[in-house]
Amino acid sequence: MMQLPFEVHKLHLEDILNPEHPSSLAHQENYTLLILRLPLYENEEVRGFSYPFLINQNTSYFYDREKQDFFHLEDNFQTLYRMLDHFVDLVIESINQAHETIEQYEEQFHSSTVRHFLREWHVQKKEMLRIHRLVSQAARTMLEFINAFKLSPHFLSNEFHDILEHLERSERSSQAALLKLDQLYSFYALTTNEKINKSIFTLTILSAIFLPLNLIVGFFGMNTGGMFFAASPSGTASVMGGMVFLSLVLSTLGFVYLRKKRSS
Repeated sequence: MMQLPFEVHKLHLEDILNPEHPSSLAHQENYTLLILRLPLYENEEVRGFSYPFLINQNTSYFYDREKQDFFHLEDNFQTLYRMLDHFVDLVIESINQAHETIEQYEEQFHSSTVRHFLREWHVQKKEMLRIHRLVSQAARTMLEFINAFKLSPHFLSNEFHDILEHLERSERSSQAALLKLDQLYSFYALTTNEKINKSIFTLTILSAIFLPLNLIVGFFGMNTGGMFFAASPSGTASVMGGMVFLSLVLSTLGFVYLRKKRSS
């Protein structure tokens, strides 16, 4: 590993080597540790990548996780700005990709081609929440970094404020995507409840039609003496005719009620 011109605190070195460390800013006597954890799409999944920097007034270093070594930034703030600007551009691309995925999913939902809505919605919601959380924390850390170095010589205030603006815009964009997902879920819930209500209403009408028929069948099924039409040769036909007539009357009334209900 490269020999640094200053000694790095043991705890800070552990933070640098930790690939899951969140965005943070830590000050030491000879340097400042800046870690930005940003979301990126990789294999259709959102992953967080931590980018550690050691910065002082004269020089800066970036820790390359692939090479497991520090990389000296020759132009100090200028090179630091270019690297951060590149990383933030990748974040913007990832958020735009997430928006496109949500829009495609929304179109499929409105065309009734989406299956297993809740499972798909949960995946999209979880990914976007992670993006929003990482970008929000990175924006707060970048603001702390700007406030800490704004009086330093050769500090690129406008450039780093531009990075901060991109992060804040990404935060708002991810918040808008979350709002769109919530609206889509509300529409799904409303549609589902409407279907359930229609099914319950139809079952209620059918129950109202067949309940009197069940009562008639139960009544004439009793094994007792003196039953109506028991001595009549056409008793069964009379009961069946009455049941058919009653079914037609109730069905007609139910149909008329349904039409009035739908027209209203």
